[in-house]
Amino acid sequence: MNRSGESKTDMTEERPLIRQVEAVPVNVKGKDMILLRDPEALTKKMIMLPPNVFFIVSKFDGRHTLKDIQVEYNRRFGHLIFAEQIRDVMAELDTVLLLENDNYFQYMDFLKEEYKKSMYRDPALAGSGYEDDPEKLRRYIDSFFKGLPESKNSGNLAGIIAPHIDFERGAPTYGKAYNEIRNSDVDLFVIFGTSHQLTKNNFILTKKTFRTPLGEIPTHREFVDKLASNCRTDFFEDEYLHKGEHSIEFQTVMLRWLFPDRNIKIVPILVGSFDDGCRNGIVYPAENPRVAGFIRAFRKTVKEGGYDPFFIAGADFAHVGLSFGDRIKPSLLKMKNLEEDELKSISFIEKMDAESFYADVVKDQDKRRVCGLSPIYTMMKCMNAKSGKLIEYKQCRDPEGIANVTIAAMSLYK
Repeated sequence: MNRSGESKTDMTEERPLIRQVEAVPVNVKGKDMILLRDPEALTKKMIMLPPNVFFIVSKFDGRHTLKDIQVEYNRRFGHLIFAEQIRDVMAELDTVLLLENDNYFQYMDFLKEEYKKSMYRDPALAGSGYEDDPEKLRRYIDSFFKGLPESKNSGNLAGIIAPHIDFERGAPTYGKAYNEIRNSDVDLFVIFGTSHQLTKNNFILTKKTFRTPLGEIPTHREFVDKLASNCRTDFFEDEYLHKGEHSIEFQTVMLRWLFPDRNIKIVPILVGSFDDGCRNGIVYPAENPRVAGFIRAFRKTVKEGGYDPFFIAGADFAHVGLSFGDRIKPSLLKMKNLEEDELKSISFIEKMDAESFYADVVKDQDKRRVCGLSPIYTMMKCMNAKSGKLIEYKQCRDPEGIANVTIAAMSLYK
């Protein structure tokens, strides 16, 4: 946000600014409420707001003063609200670090410094997003592959696209994607994951070892060092974002399940949104010097090092529903039309036509909210695959229409 030269304290006192949070409509004991969820998981406390209080919070955009909020609240609900009541809401959000203010920034500085010192990236979702008990987790992932035939892929498989949705909804699709490499003898995996947080650079590297309940997977530090040296960009500036990001974490769990004893290594790369290029009139991401520079650096690193990595994109597709900003619940007809649009976009991946894939997704200002767009596009530009095959397309529908997410399993061939 542009704070127009004002200090953080001035802005948060007079123009409160809420961090990027997820707002999920829920019904609690017959009452409509809004659940605020922190993607960075800085707190486990659940914040439930009635609609009128959520209206107040929706004005915490760094532009509205308390007086502005009072005026708009009166206009919307027909009665006054005192500034002190708004400050009470601010105080509640501040206790769970949901406001961008000095309290939040100081805490983040501390967390980033602590993370920088660590050699490990610990699992963020073990015990909440999936089992943290190794035996229970192994048995659970076993079920993903139940009834799947043995993969007949030979040495021509270059990569896969797998979901990064939670295991509960994505289990069968994870199974179909990773079944493709069950018999693989690859020991180096490049994983492109979606960064769900705002980034300063489009690409984020790390050299940390990824821990999972099933064992550790080290990062190929030499590869990462060479990649970083082949480009002027500081790919470690946003390294902290790896700490809580799940899009790569789920892939490391699947890889360690597949290869429990093999000495495999990964190159984890978070990819941020390419929206900045669109705003600057760039048609395709590869026309952006920063994106083009990364792709050149990556391909140069592979060539000079004689590496033969296997590629994985941890990427979901569309996000529709009330939780994602839609005004009405998606109908069955809308979901059917969405499927047709998505299968068209996926057909460009099957042709390994990255530019057409990108253009088809963003042609409607990305109303589908395809959060895997950036990592899939980047992976396609970095690898030498010639074709792809859709294994499964699935719509994970929410009965209440709050949050529908689409996912796919795909294989890509040399």
